[in-house]
Amino acid sequence: MSAQDELLETLAFHPEAIQTLDLKQFTPELLVAACKSDGRALAYVPAQLRSIEACLAAIAATPLALAYVPDDLLSQERL
Repeated sequence: MSAQDELLETLAFHPEAIQTLDLKQFTPELLVAACKSDGRALAYVPAQLRSIEACLAAIAATPLALAYVPDDLLSQERL
């Protein structure tokens, strides 16, 4: 199992672990996996890395995650 696969598995069950990642480890796939499991994980993602996909996954999992969506993404039609 690769390091990336281990991170994906960990984040699926412990999304709060995202706060321990180094900026170099953040990938779109990891962000979405963590946010799908628990939308509150979005709070630990640096704002500049919060993608529409991660935000949509976070809101679908935890509607209150809307509070962590950057303003520029809120104005887009997809949210």
